[in-house]
Amino acid sequence: MLPCRLRGPATSVADSPVLLACAEGAAEWYFREKFDGRGCTYSQLLEVLEEEWKRTPFFAARATISPLLYHQRSTTLGRVCSRLRDLFCIYEIVQPVEPYSLEIDGITISGSYAVVRSDRRKRHGIVVYLRDGGPRARPLVPDAASFARYLDLQRRDAGWDSIGVLHWWVSSYIATEHQPDRTFAENVMRGVAANVLAPGFPNPGTHCRACSTRGCRLDIARLEPEEKAAGLFAIQNGGPDQLAPAVCFNEPSQR
Repeated sequence: MLPCRLRGPATSVADSPVLLACAEGAAEWYFREKFDGRGCTYSQLLEVLEEEWKRTPFFAARATISPLLYHQRSTTLGRVCSRLRDLFCIYEIVQPVEPYSLEIDGITISGSYAVVRSDRRKRHGIVVYLRDGGPRARPLVPDAASFARYLDLQRRDAGWDSIGVLHWWVSSYIATEHQPDRTFAENVMRGVAANVLAPGFPNPGTHCRACSTRGCRLDIARLEPEEKAAGLFAIQNGGPDQLAPAVCFNEPSQR
């Protein structure tokens, strides 16, 4: 499994992306209802959001969470509902949330997404990618899931003139569209595959002396240049670092 730093598992229930989990569940329900021709009101969407909220580990552990933090998260549900309503009002649903499986260079990336389009650009397919959190100054950080969804829809050859991935924040008024070149997306995903199939990170040892990362071993920063060179020599001439390659990457689910 290849974890995404933005959508990876949280270290605690309080840090979990509870609003994103609720939004994904409610959006999946709404996409299906609208696609099947059934009308949905704002109050119905809010009810589904509240039901999703009560099923989260965050709600179950509310007795152990800071009252201020719980209040902040719970009162943001109304904004999440408004953001989802705006999304559904602006765009026309072409495909409800459906699973996909993308194979590339020995790995399989699986997940699910919906497809929408704008009234002004009927031939432009838009993959929906709900987001929450992240830096405010430059919020768009395309990850493997974004490129994978784009590339999957490209490979389906559904007759679109162009395709983009809509990054839609559920608790803040931020939205932007990711439109990479297909060749560039292919190269990115091949890099992901190479990273997954490459030998994994080894156990700490002499080879760490040549590592440029200082986050895991504070003593590395104090090594002399010749010690670093010795460690690099050990790596280049073979070492004990072997790891069975992973062959499947599932998009981390927040629900």
